[in-house]
Amino acid sequence: MYRVKVRFAVCLFLIWGSTSGRSVSGSTLSTEFYVTGNYESGPTQTYVVDMDDFTVDRQWAWQNSQEAAIAVLDTVKQHGVFHPDLGTEYTLAGQPTGTTYPGHGLTGGQFGRRFYDATTDGNHIYAWDYEFGSAFRFDLNWSNPVELFNVPGQADFMGITYDPTNDSLWVSGWDLQTIRNYTLGGVLLSSFDPGSMLNSALALNPLDGTLWFSAFGTSQFQNFSKSGTFLGSEAAPADLFGGEIVAVPEPRPLLSLLVILFSTVILFRVSKPMGLRPNSI
Repeated sequence: MYRVKVRFAVCLFLIWGSTSGRSVSGSTLSTEFYVTGNYESGPTQTYVVDMDDFTVDRQWAWQNSQEAAIAVLDTVKQHGVFHPDLGTEYTLAGQPTGTTYPGHGLTGGQFGRRFYDATTDGNHIYAWDYEFGSAFRFDLNWSNPVELFNVPGQADFMGITYDPTNDSLWVSGWDLQTIRNYTLGGVLLSSFDPGSMLNSALALNPLDGTLWFSAFGTSQFQNFSKSGTFLGSEAAPADLFGGEIVAVPEPRPLLSLLVILFSTVILFRVSKPMGLRPNSI
């Protein structure tokens, strides 16, 4: 009988270890969605959304009024949309580090180059120029812009995210009802129709390889596979411009582990049949 109960306790331990994607041996990964508010219709803030339950875990106000373009590594690197606009580096908790970024210096047209979203491969920052329809590469301090390619007559994209599986860029249509995948040289690899326009804050989930973006005016995140299959939607904190998803460690709660181990020991001791220990009461 005691063997059955001990096995039951072990099963509880293993079940605990497998819940929420956690392993018994150590920490696993969760995801956070860093998004920037649409300053034209809402607050000038950055939100960090816990993708386990899509609640806002933390948020902060920008140091400058139009810091919509966002790239996230060990710090958050935000930049202003237009040329004169400045940018700011923040800790992952939202505290300014003291590092600021000058205007990107790219002018032309009525408004100059406009970058509403950004992404990173860990070595460079990439951003889409909404005004002229070009992909740009920057150093990690938002300097030395290089135009990678231009899509003539297709200036109407806004969101951008990097795909490490094929070293490419995904872009989301703002005035176009499309999501597209381009090589860094501008070759169109694939596209799909998401069923909506005004798509921003495009981001790739590094854990499952799916795409997320904000549909303006719906207060929702939309989730699609790379092939264009709709996977669902979740509440968004506001109308958004920029977005990046990052994987973060999810450490195991030590208290929960101790409770399971203690329960295992108690079940083992209480369930032992009389007679195995002659001196026990």
